[in-house]
Amino acid sequence: MTELARIEGEEIVIRIPLQGLVSAMESHPLRGDPAQPPECRIVDLPAFAREVVDCLNDFGEGNDCPVTEMLDDAMDHVIENGSDAVWSAGDEEDD
Repeated sequence: MTELARIEGEEIVIRIPLQGLVSAMESHPLRGDPAQPPECRIVDLPAFAREVVDCLNDFGEGNDCPVTEMLDDAMDHVIENGSDAVWSAGDEEDD
């Protein structure tokens, strides 16, 4: 499986190949029954990719965008699974 996220220097970098959008669309619920012709398909990959990027970066009226929400979910998952890299209230204090 392709590694989509990695640490590069001082940044977490997420890369999604454009072909990954095509694969994601093929398994997306809007695709419908795989045995039937698709209910939707990408007809202009570069334009669709730009629209997806715009959506990922759209803060709308709040302080969150899909990327920050994904980051929040990932951090919650790591903390809830007992990360040793995070101190939380209730943890024993180090002496």
